[in-house]
Amino acid sequence: MSSLALSFNEVKFNPVPRQDGQIWLSSGELAQALGYKQENAVSKIFNRNSDEFTENMTQIIDNPRLPNLGMRIFSLRGCHLIAI
Repeated sequence: MSSLALSFNEVKFNPVPRQDGQIWLSSGELAQALGYKQENAVSKIFNRNSDEFTENMTQIIDNPRLPNLGMRIFSLRGCHLIAI
C-alpha cells in the first residue's frame, strides 16, 4: 500500500478516509495551512458562501475525537474554493 503525503505551507495534512476515493481534509487543518489564527475561520468563510458549495465539496461527518460533535471536511475542490 502506498501513502501520499500532503502538505501546504509546512502543514502536513491527515486526510480523512472516505469511501468515495476523494481526498478530504478537516476544516481545522485547512485553517492552519491557510494561516488563520482561529480554527473556525474556515467554517465562517463556508457559512458566508455555503450556496457555492456542493455535497462533493464539503460534508459534516462524525468527529472521531468528539463523538457528539460533527466535523466539517472539504474535498480538494472545496479547499480551493475556501482559499480563493
